[in-house]
Amino acid sequence: MQQPEGLYTTLALLQKGNACEERYNYLVAKLGGIRKFGKHTPLPFATILEHNGIKDIMWLLSNRSAIPQEQHPTVNSISRLFAVDSAKRVLRLYKPNKALRQALTTARRYALGKASEKELTKALYVAEKRRDAHIYSSDEKVYWTLQTIANACREGDIDTERIVWDSDNAIEGWYPNSNLQAKALRAENLWRSRWLTKYITNVQNVFTKA
Repeated sequence: MQQPEGLYTTLALLQKGNACEERYNYLVAKLGGIRKFGKHTPLPFATILEHNGIKDIMWLLSNRSAIPQEQHPTVNSISRLFAVDSAKRVLRLYKPNKALRQALTTARRYALGKASEKELTKALYVAEKRRDAHIYSSDEKVYWTLQTIANACREGDIDTERIVWDSDNAIEGWYPNSNLQAKALRAENLWRSRWLTKYITNVQNVFTKA
């Protein structure tokens, strides 16, 4: 059976990863049923994105047990690149900060195998030091911005669901009313959808266009 060019999983792996029953059943219905599609048929992430949306892809990227083991290294890279690019978008709303920009550059290089664990640890220290200085601040938007950056620099697997949560909180804080907040979040979700489509449909994009 020919494998898709991009990231993929299977219905069997989604069950193994304890996918939400309601969302799983919705996807199965869109695919025409388990018997027709097959429990072990490669299921492209792009298809899941099309039918179930961004939220379910974020869960999938954060859940290694629902992804074929041979794809884990690529998923690790894609998840960190997504985190870095999300953090850069909220950093634009904050005051210019060379140290934080450099920390994110290091995290991106690490995702591409061009920076060491030691360099990533230093980047995380920079980000966490600035975030921790705002833990008790009344200005929550700054904290959530710095939290997004720190999570993009974290060691180990990236929690893409948490990245979306943190960045959404930051975005909401930077806009003064609900209409502007809703507009900004719609724009962010559109960017996320386009970003994901670019990287999950052809994993070579990770190393040639990142």
